[in-house]
Amino acid sequence: MWIISTLLLLISYLAWSIQVLLSPPLRLTRPNPQVPTIPIWVSLLPLFRRWFGLPPLGQDLLYQRYLSPRLERIGAAWIFFGGRWNLLVNDPEAIKQVLNRFEKSGNHIKIPNSVIARLTGSNIISENGQKWKKFRKVLGRPISSPPSDLVDFQTSVDNLFQRIDRSKGKDSLLVNPLLQRYSMDTLCRVLFRVDLGFLSDESPPPELHATHTLVKQNIFDPFFLSFPMLDEEPWVKLFPQRRRARSYVDRLETQLVKALTGKDRGEVSEGTGGSSQKSILLEEMSRAVMEGRWTRREFIDNVKSEKNPYSRHIPL
Repeated sequence: MWIISTLLLLISYLAWSIQVLLSPPLRLTRPNPQVPTIPIWVSLLPLFRRWFGLPPLGQDLLYQRYLSPRLERIGAAWIFFGGRWNLLVNDPEAIKQVLNRFEKSGNHIKIPNSVIARLTGSNIISENGQKWKKFRKVLGRPISSPPSDLVDFQTSVDNLFQRIDRSKGKDSLLVNPLLQRYSMDTLCRVLFRVDLGFLSDESPPPELHATHTLVKQNIFDPFFLSFPMLDEEPWVKLFPQRRRARSYVDRLETQLVKALTGKDRGEVSEGTGGSSQKSILLEEMSRAVMEGRWTRREFIDNVKSEKNPYSRHIPL
């Protein structure tokens, strides 16, 4: 009888331990017991589906099926992401409180030493306080000032539709890669005043686009996004693909800086759909480095922050 009692006790303890490990810690849930928890398996669902060879679910379906029902209760829910439990809110008043009471922090703060933190770095989007003010002082005027004309933007739009027209008659058109190329082409022309040929008919595509694609394919792995600590020593020794992903980020930075500041950069001119003026944004950023107000790393990280516009064009 005591053996059965012992086994039941062990099973109960094991079940309790698993529940504790898979739930938000009490220090988070005790002050607000009414906040529901999105099960941890929802965050790991993309990983499980990939392991079993199933197609990924769209973000809209994930939200409608698993997030929205819990968020609708009180406008907030606990969700596991980035190796930690986070409070996800969609209630307007709750969002206002979060913005007023808490400082934003980028991946380099939340999950330092991860590959995705290496990609995003410390920039005007992820920083706050004095560091944000330092970046804002340099980037504010060039970014907020409206362009003198829309010729460069119109050129990118024209090139996009020309590529779509040329795809007629083919079996399919890959929309995501095309929108990525359009996004990068637009920002290069409008902000940095360079034409890097992202929408050209080159085969293979431009080197920078090819590297950017490699970065996305290797960084946004659901397993390592859920457990970013595996990007660090000593765990990274078990996953050589993470070293490879980090090398792709380094390659992207090298190509990006060369494309924007190198002598072989093709500046936008009258013949490519814009004026021959140089990029005010690029000049201000370069001057900040030369005068010692910015480091080279801050220059690179802020260039990358401007070169990640893909989500802005998804509604198109």
